[in-house]
Amino acid sequence: MKKILTALVIVLLVPCLPKISIAQDTLYLFTGDKVIANKINTSDSIYLSYTSAKNKLKQISKSDIFEIMYANGSQTYLYAPENELEFTINEMHMYLKGKTDANQNYKNKAAFYGGLSVGIISPLVCPPLGISSTLMPLIPAGFLVINGLSEMNEQKFVITDQFKDNKHYKLGYTEMAKKKRFNTTLKGTGIGLALGITAALLIFEL
Repeated sequence: MKKILTALVIVLLVPCLPKISIAQDTLYLFTGDKVIANKINTSDSIYLSYTSAKNKLKQISKSDIFEIMYANGSQTYLYAPENELEFTINEMHMYLKGKTDANQNYKNKAAFYGGLSVGIISPLVCPPLGISSTLMPLIPAGFLVINGLSEMNEQKFVITDQFKDNKHYKLGYTEMAKKKRFNTTLKGTGIGLALGITAALLIFEL
């Protein structure tokens, strides 16, 4: 009976115990992305090889990597400024942190719905206006160009007080936010065009 009770207590307590996590190395890329890696091999002069989180052997060009953060807390910078015009290591670190934070935190639903609206409307307004269907894609394409060139609304930025005055951080954040806004608009426009063309085919029997 005691053995049964002991086993029952163990079964009940195991889920409550803190999960054990294995420390892993991290690659910080110039894109602003980070890659969790194991068994990093830097012996090759051009490529770095590593085992991914899914236990697959992969390679990545060293020129794409800014920093390697090892599980023991040590770090190695693969970036080295070649002249005084390039970012220092600290400046590049802030620039990439801005890109990473924007990738995680920046959202712009208005860009998606704007693209969606233009995509839906374009195929529907062209026939009544006598615009050839071959020219119709120019409307959403023009919207995408205007969207890409327009200034960013910094009120949508999610930046802590610690970094709001750091110009390199804001530069990285703004560049990534612009990229995300364009991709979001492109996604909305594509979905809108599919819906708009379908509706136009049903309405105008093009």
